[in-house]
Amino acid sequence: MLSDCKNAADSLNVGVLQESLNNQLGFINDGHFKIENQAVCSKQVYYFSDANDYLRDEQGFYRKLNGEKKYVISVNGNKTAEDWMQCSVNGNGALIYRLGILSEEVIDEAKIIYQNGSETIKLSAYESKFQNLKPASLYSL
Repeated sequence: MLSDCKNAADSLNVGVLQESLNNQLGFINDGHFKIENQAVCSKQVYYFSDANDYLRDEQGFYRKLNGEKKYVISVNGNKTAEDWMQCSVNGNGALIYRLGILSEEVIDEAKIIYQNGSETIKLSAYESKFQNLKPASLYSL
């Protein structure tokens, strides 16, 4: 960014600085990070399903059905289970995994391949309950 500012010399202005910030900090993959109220990274949505609980052992992620462990081989073909399994807590407080992934593209279902079968699970886009809140004023005591 310093080089960009130096190269701009006398034509350095807010626009040049903003462009440099966007170019140099574009690796920050956080939808909350903005410069001049513009997101630096592309918008991603969290797609998830809480329909099934998955567990993990030394062999990988699995779902228990009828007392049998069904190990996950892949999710949607090109992603490994590791990319999709997000740690969570069930109603009893036990650690589990659930399907979830950040994506720029709409993903409305996930096909899970097991060692002995497959299933397709519908996904939902996460919607924040806090989207339209305004920051509280420090002086409104």
